[in-house]
Amino acid sequence: MELAEQPEDEERQKSFDVTASVKLFKHDLDNFGEVKNLTKERVYDEEFSRLAEAVDRAARTSFVLGRQKDRLVYFDRGNWRPYTGALITGLNVAKNEAEQDPRRDFLADRAADDLINGYKLEGLKSGQQHAWYSPYPKEQEILHGKQFVKSCGFIPDRQMGFLYHASCQEDGSVVLESQTVDRSDEEAFEYVMKTVEYDPEISLDAMTANFDFALMNKHGGYFFAGRRDSEQAENAWLTIQTHRDLIEHHLSELERIASLDIPEDELEYITKQHTYRVWATFKKRIDGQSNFAISDSSIANDPGSSKETLYQEMQQAYDEFALKGEAMIGCGGAIEASKTAKDMFDSIFGNKLPNKYDFNRKMFCNVCQAPPDKGELKKECGPCGLCRDCDKKARISSL
Repeated sequence: MELAEQPEDEERQKSFDVTASVKLFKHDLDNFGEVKNLTKERVYDEEFSRLAEAVDRAARTSFVLGRQKDRLVYFDRGNWRPYTGALITGLNVAKNEAEQDPRRDFLADRAADDLINGYKLEGLKSGQQHAWYSPYPKEQEILHGKQFVKSCGFIPDRQMGFLYHASCQEDGSVVLESQTVDRSDEEAFEYVMKTVEYDPEISLDAMTANFDFALMNKHGGYFFAGRRDSEQAENAWLTIQTHRDLIEHHLSELERIASLDIPEDELEYITKQHTYRVWATFKKRIDGQSNFAISDSSIANDPGSSKETLYQEMQQAYDEFALKGEAMIGCGGAIEASKTAKDMFDSIFGNKLPNKYDFNRKMFCNVCQAPPDKGELKKECGPCGLCRDCDKKARISSL
């Protein structure tokens, strides 16, 4: 199969696009009438990698880059494309965003580093390895504040960075592993890279242990992946894999959203709120705080009831996290819950609600249709996107 060039849509791309997976599904549905298995595999990897980073646990991921004609490749919109082409696109997008907001210059620098490492990966021969790291942007936090770095996808409370390890296999493919490490201590990173120099066959396990050893020497006590309270070999990626009901619901819902014929802004809104629900539910389960229990046997015996229970669990998690103002942070950006009906009114009108306005916006209601059911029709909504029933409830709750 010939390699396809990168799509020429850099001006429309964003460094963080919550709808990226939905758009991959949508492309396949529009062009093939179904979602390709390779697309499903890619979306699975990317979606649950992002979720693993955002549940406040150490996480390790491992992905394989194929090789064709001496080029590393990835599957994108029905074609195999050069991996370095994606990194070049990422760099150009980062530069464009930095022109609009100079505070984001450091992200363009990181994208340039990603491209350099991408070329190094492509040059690996069978049996060779490459290792590097990516620190938390402490300087940017000092200069621009925690909220800014959160919006860029970094987690101030953890100061989370990454260790990376790539190894070339006999067939030329490259296994790329990443490990989250909290505290992002520069001296610990430097110590890891010194050990990489004298151990060309070093594993990611050893790199992580060396990072923790440097912290132990500096602060005393034990660490795992830069964390005091983590269990040895804790891995949120593997933990997430055990929650099959939530995994299957997330992927099927993304595919359903992809089938909707709706404007870009509505697509983004629905995808954001769905992803936030899934993340909040995963986090409550992993933290042992969920009041719901769904077993494989209950799903098999009564799938309808189990589905309803899952919806209730997700909505409860969403409401709780939204009330606390928690954001899902990771993979280049942050997702926050939408405002409550009353908050939407207050943000537009202040505490005083208007006496009268028209319901003349044909759209999905931001409360009772977020997201809409399959085949559900749009409603006549008011100025903040609430249908008549939800508008009435909001007025009552604001009194």
